[in-house]
Amino acid sequence: MSSVMIDLPDPPINAPPIEYWIDDYLESLRPTLKEAFQDAFRQWLERNDAKSVEKNPFEMSYHEFEKLSEAEQSEIRWQAFSRHKSWIDEQLRKYDAEWIVVIGGKVEKSSPTLDNLPTKSAIRKLGREKGMTPFLFIREPLIEESASAFNAHSQWIELRKSDFYPSIRMAISPLDKDERVLENTDNWLTADLDTGSPASMVRDIDITRMGINLEDEEETWAMHLGERYRYVTPEVQIAIQSESQGLTIGTFRPRVVYNWSTGLLFGSIPIAPPWREEISCCNWVLIFC
Repeated sequence: MSSVMIDLPDPPINAPPIEYWIDDYLESLRPTLKEAFQDAFRQWLERNDAKSVEKNPFEMSYHEFEKLSEAEQSEIRWQAFSRHKSWIDEQLRKYDAEWIVVIGGKVEKSSPTLDNLPTKSAIRKLGREKGMTPFLFIREPLIEESASAFNAHSQWIELRKSDFYPSIRMAISPLDKDERVLENTDNWLTADLDTGSPASMVRDIDITRMGINLEDEEETWAMHLGERYRYVTPEVQIAIQSESQGLTIGTFRPRVVYNWSTGLLFGSIPIAPPWREEISCCNWVLIFC
């Protein structure tokens, strides 16, 4: 924040009443303060040109974007998502896509599946070649918010008292790790089985704890109940345990949510219990079992 130092003079001996003298003195400072404010504002615009509310994120050059810090780049992605959400949803429907890469306000790549989701380096390479900032947008997941006492009879795992959500035990590990690592109890998590959602959501702290590298994953933004959150979608090994088939292992792309706490997603769902660590979906249960 800019500042201006002013040395206050002593009132002259023949000064008018103090309130009038103050008014006159402040008026004399107007040109100096105006110039200082204009200079400070020009400096602010230079530092924050990329974040100017009048600037369309889709019009930002790759050179401008590349100069920003990671936090500033993340904020630009949020601006693009929030400002163009209706258009983004329209393009996802138009291309029947699970994800799209937008550069210069045009859809450059799309796919109906997350299986071929491009890496951060691939997306940046495309933006560098086009000379414009690239943006990855993924179809937003539906998160179930209802529960009933009937769900207390879920046979997936034993439920706690007053827990009416169906639950499942799941383990996650990097693709290049031996499957036996999934048998380690430290890798097992308790997840809410959201039967109405095609997406699984996992906390970033659990993913990094399990040695999964997220550096080459491109982040994107989403909204849930008025809360914004950012995430990446890496390909990982997931295991589930069932009575009929025992340990079943496959690959999947969960949404890894950054800075997830009980106050972000589950905190906005009053009936979801705080011991829930993840939200699992029906898709990989159907695929793996």
